[in-house]
Amino acid sequence: MARIASQQRELIPLAELALAVECGSLDESADVAANPTVGAASEMALAAGGTVIVSRSAQGLLDGAAGDRAATSRPVLPVAERPLGQGYFVMDTPAQDEVAVTAMAAGGAQVCLFSTGHGTPLGNAICPVIKVCGNAHTLQTMEDNIDFSTLPLKEGRATKDELAAQLFQLVIDVCSGQLTNAEIIGHQEFAIHRVGPTV
Repeated sequence: MARIASQQRELIPLAELALAVECGSLDESADVAANPTVGAASEMALAAGGTVIVSRSAQGLLDGAAGDRAATSRPVLPVAERPLGQGYFVMDTPAQDEVAVTAMAAGGAQVCLFSTGHGTPLGNAICPVIKVCGNAHTLQTMEDNIDFSTLPLKEGRATKDELAAQLFQLVIDVCSGQLTNAEIIGHQEFAIHRVGPTV
């Protein structure tokens, strides 16, 4: 703890960013607002030279040409394997949210964008989870769990690109020390995928 306390923050380029992308408890609002915003913010990370690791269940979130080209040219990462190089990677995670985020964190992801509709309290001890939601009811009832609202896109008050720019800035702020709601309320969980037979 003394060694950790003595460490100083250093400026690093966005090209060093490793971003995890996951989705869960989806509904119509996620399809029209949260997912497109997360996808556009992920494209911004790629454009900055960073790395995006997408779980199997979330791999459709990146709708840009760069993501499509990378997806066809790179092998799928096994669970918890670190990418070799930068760019867009799909990790062969199970569908369970906790397992997928744990696996991507083990693979080097520093922060996670998590789109949801019905809501989730998911957090992680070493990879801050930014929850993104466009469901008005969820935003009200789970206010202390959701970090970013895409309701303005759903209601036609903002564009996808406007919200994606704000969300990407939030990613930078979290990487710079701003706490996510899961961190504030102390919610963290992990689940390690079992490989092989169970006796």
